[in-house]
Amino acid sequence: MRSSYTAGTPLPNLVALFAALVGLVTVVFVGHSIAMSATAHPWPTTAGTVLDSRIVEVDYSGGSPGSHFVVLAEVRYRYEVNGKAFESENLSYSSGQIGGVHRYYPPELAAQYPVGAAIRVSYDATDPTTAVADPSLSNHAYLKLIAGIVILVGGVYYLLTRGKRNLRAQA
Repeated sequence: MRSSYTAGTPLPNLVALFAALVGLVTVVFVGHSIAMSATAHPWPTTAGTVLDSRIVEVDYSGGSPGSHFVVLAEVRYRYEVNGKAFESENLSYSSGQIGGVHRYYPPELAAQYPVGAAIRVSYDATDPTTAVADPSLSNHAYLKLIAGIVILVGGVYYLLTRGKRNLRAQA
């Protein structure tokens, strides 16, 4: 039985290329958050105080019709290092955020960080402006990294093996 797939069509190659790119982006961003978390774990800690903890609605519609609101929490805290005060919004390094720093949090976190609450803050001793309230990773960071690697390798493998045959069949 013959399949409906036509030899030489570029669609499978495009899908494999897209998968490889998604895998690469996932590996880079999740890997970055894992590296940031590993770097922050040995940092010294200091006492901090929550200054602001609120739930906000963010409009992602860009002015287009229809509501594209997302409910998020913003948490800002102050901490001191060697008598100098600093402020930050970094609660954790999240493997789901571009760049690895998670500045907006699920609304449940606003309740966990009420205004005036005392928290422990980890800070970079060489640059105290860099701090994070919780340097631990999300439970799924390594699973996301492994999934990204599998998708990347699968896409690249397809392109290097079957993708070459598809391109030759087009010629």
